[in-house]
Parts: sequence; structure tokens; C-alpha cells
Amino acid sequence: MSVPRIPRTTGRVAIPVPTGRTRVSPPAARVPVPAPAPRPTGDAVRRKGEALIVDIRKRKARIAEDFYEIGKALDQLADPRVFGPLGYKTFEDLLTNRKLMSRMQAFKLMLVARTYPKALALKLGVEKAYGLHRYVMATPAEDLAVELARRDARIAGRPISALSLKDLHDATKRAATGIDATRPIPADLRRRAAALQRALRARGARTATVRAQRVGAGVVLQIRIEPGESDVLLP
Repeated sequence: MSVPRIPRTTGRVAIPVPTGRTRVSPPAARVPVPAPAPRPTGDAVRRKGEALIVDIRKRKARIAEDFYEIGKALDQLADPRVFGPLGYKTFEDLLTNRKLMSRMQAFKLMLVARTYPKALALKLGVEKAYGLHRYVMATPAEDLAVELARRDARIAGRPISALSLKDLHDATKRAATGIDATRPIPADLRRRAAALQRALRARGARTATVRAQRVGAGVVLQIRIEPGESDVLLP
């Protein structure tokens, strides 16, 4: 039997080499991750607060035109994170110590700036805009003050644009009175009145009565007590 001959090699192994070029993909580019925005430092917050105060003082001279911007600035100052670094415990303290304005006036300006767009607020004026908000709060409807103003809706038979502040105030009083006559007293206030009545009688005011009743837009507890038993109310 013949044994097949194994061809001799030179010790080299032939490796096929591709004739075309092999494209090597570049490494994927890293997407830069934005660094978190630095929180304002105490000094930066104080500078912002002081700038707001200066702006309000400048604009007060022309409050009829600038009340909207004043309201916006006050709204920022009312944030504890702003008035705190200025050294005040409350927003009212800041208003008083910096002699900016009364708490009520600041509240009106802030509420108007929060409630209305600028053009509509300037058209109404701050007092009428605030009065319209109070009217809406006194009515059971779900209307928003800004929507009534945009439509120039009728209140008491007249468009808002034709109403004086007194007209709006009177309409608000009538609306509140109408609601008070029909809305029930909340159960928790009735329970509080009953508890107070029991406490007064336990202290010796045997004929004392306490009733929860509506007055204006709120609820009061009315106490009736004989003059001879009134000592129980004294400390």
C-alpha cells in the first residue's frame, strides 16, 4: 500500500489578505452632561432682595402706571428665601422697617399681579381689579375675575367698565348677603359653638347661649349672657 506523501512547507502559513480597505468606526463621542446650576449664595440672594426694594421705591412715585411691576416685585420679596437673608423674620417686618407700604396695599398689588395679565390689570386699575376679585369670591359661581373683566360682563345690570368702585363694593355686599342666607354653617363651627356654651355653663353662666352665624362673608360665634353671669368671661 502506498502512503500519500505530505507536501513539505517552508514553515510559513499563508493568511488571506482582503483586497478592500476595512473601515474602522471611530469611538462613540461622549455627550457632555451639563453641570447643575449653582444655587444662589446668601450674598446673591441679598443683592437680589435689595435690588427689588430699590426698584419698588423708584416705581412708587408713578404707582398708577407701575403698580403691576410693583406687585410682581413684592411677590418675589414675600418669599421667605428672599426676605430671610435680608434679616427679617416676616414679610410684614420688611415692609415696616424699609417703609415700603402698608401690608394691605402690598397684598392688593400682589393679588392683582398674580390674578390678571398686565394689559387687563392696567385697563382696570388696581382698585377696580381688586374689587372685582372680591366680588367673585363673594359669589357662588365658578367665574374667574379675569374672565369677567375680559368679557366686560354685566354686574347688577351694568358692564364692569361702567361700574364705579362704590357700585362694585355694593354689588359685593349684596352677593355676600345672598350667599349667607342660604349657605349652611359648617359642622365643625356648630360643634365649637356647642362646646363653648357647655364650658360657659359649667363655669356658672347657667343661661349662656352660643350660636354660630354668618356675618358678611364669614362666620362668628355670638354669645348671649346675663349681665350678672358675665364675670365668667373675665380672666
